[in-house]
Amino acid sequence: MLVAARSAPLIYNDVTIGTLYEKVWRNASRPRLYIFGMRVVMNDKQWDSSGAAFNVNDVFRQTLPNRRVSIAYYQDGATKALRSSGRTVQGLNEFEGDEPERDNTWVDFRVDVNAADPDGVSSAQSPWLLTKTRAPSGIVLNALGVRVLNSDVVDVFDSVDFFTAGYQPDGVPPPEDDDDE
Repeated sequence: MLVAARSAPLIYNDVTIGTLYEKVWRNASRPRLYIFGMRVVMNDKQWDSSGAAFNVNDVFRQTLPNRRVSIAYYQDGATKALRSSGRTVQGLNEFEGDEPERDNTWVDFRVDVNAADPDGVSSAQSPWLLTKTRAPSGIVLNALGVRVLNSDVVDVFDSVDFFTAGYQPDGVPPPEDDDDE
């Protein structure tokens, strides 16, 4: 049964670059089992001096690190499928080697979402990105519950990411501050 739903603007550089849609379902016969769903729908507004629309390469959701997750997606009109997913907070071009570092507090969904892709091969909307997990204490809306990453750039130092509010299981630890390393 649907227990929560919302939509919220995605804002970067004071520009609304798209919209985050979220839904949360709870299993009626197993009330601690939830499915957290999200999708991003981007617009073609210029968000920086490049004149380009914001390109989403990864969308991350926080989860309880000691709980299993199942990951799925549902196309629902998106023209590009989920590329990959896993338990990490490192997205496209954010790690060296073959695989990103594991981080059980996050689920990464690798997507290609851009309403005005110069190559013309992106989709303006992602598929529904689904995470099934147990949430023994229920759910909360966390101001830092979702991370959005634009990292398909020539120079990795030009990557852009930001956090926005998102539903998650209650009790998720806060994100670590990597700036002190």
